[in-house]
Amino acid sequence: MTNLFSAEDAKQLSKSNDPDEMLKTILEAIKEQATLGKWQYITRNYGFGESVLYDSESNYPLKIKHVLEGLRGLGFDAKIVTKESQFVDIYLQVTWS
Repeated sequence: MTNLFSAEDAKQLSKSNDPDEMLKTILEAIKEQATLGKWQYITRNYGFGESVLYDSESNYPLKIKHVLEGLRGLGFDAKIVTKESQFVDIYLQVTWS
């Protein structure tokens, strides 16, 4: 039988778009960075590298706002960074120093 799209596949896709699951995943990655003695976490995953973020924060998608608010509520400095060169590099930067 060919590899068809399964209920487990659908579950994983749904979880990847759930803001609470995104926050949990990002917090796990932050924990890993902190364990290594780092003071910063950067990601372009989970929609944090999308051009829609090349805008003011009030216009960000709700799931992005939710994650930013969650991180800030836990005491992290969380922001979307945009670096302009030939192309625009967009990413989430979280610091805890």
